[in-house]
Amino acid sequence: MKNFAVSCASNPKGLSGVSSEQSGNSETLILQQGNTAARYDAADDDRVASFADAFGARMAGGLAHDDGQFRAMLEALPVPVYATDQDGWIRFFNNAAADFWGRRPRLGEARWCGSWRLYDASGLPLAHDQSPLALAVKKNCSLPASEAIAERPDGTRVPFLAYPKPLRDSQGAVCGAVNMLVDISERKQAEQHQKTLVDELNHRVKNMLATVQSLAIQTIRSAGVGRDVLRAFDGRLFALGRVHDLLTQAQWQSTDFKAVLDTVLRPLGPAVQGRIVTNGGPVRIAPREAVLLAMVLHELISNASKFGALSCRDGTLSVVWRETEAGASRSLHVEWQEANGPEVASPEKQGFGTRLIERGIASELKGAAEISYDPAGLHCSIRIPLATPKV
Repeated sequence: MKNFAVSCASNPKGLSGVSSEQSGNSETLILQQGNTAARYDAADDDRVASFADAFGARMAGGLAHDDGQFRAMLEALPVPVYATDQDGWIRFFNNAAADFWGRRPRLGEARWCGSWRLYDASGLPLAHDQSPLALAVKKNCSLPASEAIAERPDGTRVPFLAYPKPLRDSQGAVCGAVNMLVDISERKQAEQHQKTLVDELNHRVKNMLATVQSLAIQTIRSAGVGRDVLRAFDGRLFALGRVHDLLTQAQWQSTDFKAVLDTVLRPLGPAVQGRIVTNGGPVRIAPREAVLLAMVLHELISNASKFGALSCRDGTLSVVWRETEAGASRSLHVEWQEANGPEVASPEKQGFGTRLIERGIASELKGAAEISYDPAGLHCSIRIPLATPKV
């Protein structure tokens, strides 16, 4: 892979294409030379650097010696490339760069970048002397691929990835810099399309939950079922809706266990929350894990509020969690401990909450849950294997 990058950089005329591809949170740089293509993880500094180093060295030599053949090769590149001196003044750009910028700045009169205006990835104005190439020169080092937005004179904006690289002379001193720009407009459009679809789906799910709630309320009332059943159903449906909102904000990617716990505890008043102690580090959990854990925690908090430690003034609750590793596998351990509440006794029969906790964790998440009815306070221990990678 590295040799292929060096070959592309040393003979840029044979480089027929440079593009980027997004998959999840990873960015892939694709180099095409003839019928051969290589893919580089943009986060893999070593592989991207193998191309940038070879290209930078070749460019420094070609421009320094006014190599006309090399300049012709650069002009033939399908990817925007430009070079500056050590003070940031643009000394060379190819046709692809001019097309990308929508203008042809005069050499020696434009500094750091040839775009009309620059913005950072969030859309805020970005000064040219704070552009990726300027930072690479000022810091005297290569920087990871960074995202920015270029505005053309006609007002159109183009999101791109920049791969800046300082150029050095034979003594190792910085004599300029080279920047390669990769247009990521198509990827951004795909992301926006995906977001629109997800937002529409979330809107429909919320409407469906509201419809289910309305139908259930009317059915329960007409059947003469007690208000306790109605409140219990409402509470479970609201808990499901809140964790759904949390996952929507995370684009249905992984979320933190603490965020799920906070979502469940949020409906409690400040006085009750003041008697709850939570402790644990960041642990990423998958959407499926988050939904079931939210429902399990809701059942535990409902029981504590009605019959357990949170049903009296002096009762307290402690929720502690930790992540453990065994080889390549990871697990989440949660300890729920109530204290200073009414004396606890084992129930005569299992209710819905107990069945959800013990059977749901085991069957849906392949974990284990154990409830201990200690007279001094209910204790629940939960362990589940995690599907998300460690951060």
